[in-house]
Order: sequence, then structure tokens, then C-alpha cells
Amino acid sequence: MSDRTTQTIQEFQAVSRNSTLAKGAVRIALLCFFTTRVALAQDQGDGANDVPAGSRFAVGTGLRWDYNPEQTPGGDATRTGLTSTLDYSYRWDTQSTALSLEAGVDYVLGSGSGGLSAPQMELSFSNETARTRVTSELHYAEADVSSSTYGEASDGSIDIASGSGSVAQSEVKLGFAAGVDMPLSYDLSAQWRKADFSDSVSTSHFDNETVRGDVRVTAQVSPMTSLIFDAAHEEFDKDDSIRTGRNSDLARISVAQRLDRITVARVGFGHRRMERFSEVEDTENSGVTATFSLRREHRGGESLLRYTRDINSVGAWQTLSVGRETQLRDGQFNWSLGVIDTAQGKTEMIGDLTYRQELRNDYLAFGVTRRYGVNDASEDEMANRASLVFDHAFDEVSGVNARFSTTVLSAISGDDAQYDARLAYRRDLMAGVSLEAGMRFQVFDEAGEDRTKSGRVFLTLSREFFTR
Repeated sequence: MSDRTTQTIQEFQAVSRNSTLAKGAVRIALLCFFTTRVALAQDQGDGANDVPAGSRFAVGTGLRWDYNPEQTPGGDATRTGLTSTLDYSYRWDTQSTALSLEAGVDYVLGSGSGGLSAPQMELSFSNETARTRVTSELHYAEADVSSSTYGEASDGSIDIASGSGSVAQSEVKLGFAAGVDMPLSYDLSAQWRKADFSDSVSTSHFDNETVRGDVRVTAQVSPMTSLIFDAAHEEFDKDDSIRTGRNSDLARISVAQRLDRITVARVGFGHRRMERFSEVEDTENSGVTATFSLRREHRGGESLLRYTRDINSVGAWQTLSVGRETQLRDGQFNWSLGVIDTAQGKTEMIGDLTYRQELRNDYLAFGVTRRYGVNDASEDEMANRASLVFDHAFDEVSGVNARFSTTVLSAISGDDAQYDARLAYRRDLMAGVSLEAGMRFQVFDEAGEDRTKSGRVFLTLSREFFTR
């Protein structure tokens, strides 16, 4: 390993020794940077190429009936409520700048619950000049834990979101690129993410926080060859009973070589240090990482061969896979298939299959994935997921939408599974006014627990209007 790479890793490790100060500085920097860029966008809004600002308002009211809303194993409680919703979105564009805002909140009045709920906001900004690009995103959403059926933490652990209570998720992303389309370019990105759980009795859901920073420098040494240097640092903390945390440092150098007009090969080597700590024990894994990929374009898509060796909180793992992406006339079809040698020495099949087709009156999306991760018990965990979305328009004013998903997590300690189905009918009553009626049903099987069943029946009347 070069002296420069070793020095970079040491600098990342020095930062991780004072994680509290590092996270505070990152949060302040993210907020200041985001505020500055939004102010700049407002100052630039008087240009001759501005698109007039546009806003969308949507209001709705409806009735819903919930069965076992707290998702208690074996529970059969019911709850009826009146729900009102308010949503707002705004979009502003120029030739070089885009600003968008989406926000919404619900008000629930009924047995066993009441008040404001499910607030959410998304704010994004981008500005691009001839040689630089700036992006920033701010997300906040609060919802029932059971509203999401599949989640993947940035540290690699996979979780099924199920159970009582609510979760508030906050995220800030910043990106800066300079030297775009130049022989020497670099990309900087930062991310802060936090999840806060409320009124949850689950033994697997805990407040957690993630801070991550990435640096990439790309040198175009010839028309056919690029030299790429990557460095990343990430900190993950969980507020469980033993204060679990993980730190990760990565430094890698890669070479991308165009072999011909349609074929590109890439090979890279680096070093990753993964530290896991808690009040019970501290562990550290480090080692060499390696990547190799061969990408070849074909009519309507491309094919890919990939090999990866990396380090997680358990140890080293490696995978070999092949895949193909195909653009169809009215959709897309992608697949990949591979084998993985896990950190605990097991050999498993991995892969994914996605299909999407959009016709005049129908939309169909289908997906199957099998992925590898590590759970909180430091066990290898395979995540198997299948999803189906179907939408059919009977005519210009009515249609039906069906969604189904299933997720199964398999580990030595047992299997967890969740099944989620939703069916809804919609009809436009007049311009800007629509009616939706439907139902949702969920089943959750957790190792060592009774099966949990929950459902909802809903009827919603909504109206939307636009201003410019």
C-alpha cells in the first residue's frame, strides 16, 4: 500500500476517535451549506430563462377502519377514524438550477388516536455550470413503523419494519463536483441520517444515526484510460441497551480501461477497516478489498461481469456475478445472478430480476431479489424479497391498483417474514376531484413469536389544484 493511501486511512481513523464532535460539525456544515445554496437559488431567480414557479395543493378526507393497528401478536383490536390530509408541492427551474419542495401532513380523529400524524417533507436543490455541479437534499418523514415493509441500514444490516409505534426518519445529502468533463475531476459527498422510534415495543427497533463522507478523484490519463481514487468514512450508532456502533474506513484506487467502442474493464484494490464496538465488546476487521468488472454495451442495454471482495463487521466476503440490462420498447428488463462466499464461510446464491412494462391502459412491475447482509447478532443473513405492482385503467376516469410484497430474512437464529397486500379502486368524479376505496392486509412472522395479522379498509375523497 502506498504512503499516500496509508496517510489517508490514518486521517480517517483520527476523525473517528472523536465521533461526537465529528457528527456535530457535519450537521452544522450540512445545514449551513444547504441554507446558503437555497438562498443563492432565490437570488438567481430573476434571470430571463426562469420558468414561472408552479405549486400544487391537494386536500383529502376519508374514513378508515383498522384491524390490530398496533400489530400485536394474536391481537384482534379494531379502530375507526376520520382522516384529513394536506399536501403541497412546488417546482422552480431554470437552465442551470432546479428547486423543488414537497410537504404533507395528516390529521386523524377517532377511537384510540387523534391529532396530527405522518408529517413529511422533501426539499431538493441542484445547480450546474460548465464545470461544477452542486446538489443538496433534505428529507423528513414520520409514519407508522408498519408502513414500510423492507429496510436496509447503511451499515449493511437488513431489517423488516413491523410492529407498533411510529418512526421519524431524517436525512440530509450534499454533493459537490468540480472539473466536470475535464481531465482531472473530483466529487465530494456527505450524508447524515437519523431514525427515531416512538411508542415501539419491538426488541429490534432502536434510534440510530449515520454520518458518511465520500471523496472521489478521477484523472483521465488518456482517451482510453482513467485513474480513480476513492476514500470514504462512515459512523453508525444505535441507541440500544449496549450502545452498539460501527465505524468504517475505505481507501481504494482503480483503473478503468476502454477496450473497444463498446467494452470497458475496471479493476481496483484498496483497504477497508471495519470497527464494531459496544459496552460488551469491541471487535475490528480489516483487509484488502478488490473489484473487477467487465461491462459491454449491446443493442438496447448492456451486460456486466463483476467480482467483489470486501470487509464487513464479521470478516471478509467475496462475490462473483453476471447480469444484463435490456431496454424494451415500453419498459425495461434487468437480471443478475451470482454466488457469494460469506464472511462466515457459507456459499449462497444471490441475484435479482426486475421487469417493468407500461402500456396504454396498464402498468406492470415485478421484482425478485436475494441479497446478503449481517444482522445485529453478527450472523450472516440472506434477504429474499418479491414485489408486484399492477395498475389498470378501465377508462379515462377510473382504474384499479394492486400491490403485493413479501420479505423473508434467513439467519442461523431463525427466519423472519412479512407479507403485505394492497388493493384500491379510484375514480375521478370531476376535474381535480377523485375518490379512492380499498384495503390493505399484512402478516408478520417472527422467529419465536406468534403470527401477527393486521388490516385496513379505507375510503378517501381528495381534490387537487395548481397555481403558477
